[in-house]
Amino acid sequence: MDKIIQEYCIGCGLCQSLGKAELICNQKGYLSPIKGDEKWLRTVCPAGGKQCASMDFNHIWGRIEAVYYGFSADEVLRRQASSGGSLTEIASYLLESKKVDAIFISALQVKIQRKQKYVSVHQGRNYLADVVQGMLSVIH
Repeated sequence: MDKIIQEYCIGCGLCQSLGKAELICNQKGYLSPIKGDEKWLRTVCPAGGKQCASMDFNHIWGRIEAVYYGFSADEVLRRQASSGGSLTEIASYLLESKKVDAIFISALQVKIQRKQKYVSVHQGRNYLADVVQGMLSVIH
C-alpha cells in the first residue's frame, strides 16, 4: 500500500464508500486502507491532495477558496497531537497575540477507550444521536 496514503490517511472512509478499497483499524486506532488500487487512491484520498484541485464548491461549506494542510514545527507537539498539532499552534497564536480572550477545547481523558462504529454516509441522524448521547453521559 502507498506509504503516503497509509501514513496520512485520516480514516474518512471515502475510498471504502466508493467501493474501491478495504479499510481496517490500524495500530493507532484509526481506519486505514489495506487493499485498493493505489493509483486511484492517490487521486481520491485527501492525503493524496489531488482531489482538491478540481473542487470549488461544497454544498455545506460553500465556495472553496483554497485547501491547505500542515503540522506543527514543534516535533514533540506534532507527535503527541492527534492531527499534527495545527489546531494547538493556531490556538496558542490567537491567545498569545491577544486576538482572542479564551478558547474552549475538549480535554484529554487519560483512560480513553476508542469505540469504533461504522456509520454509513446516509445514517447521519444515527451518528448525531450517538454524539449527543456521548456528550450527555460526560455531563452527567
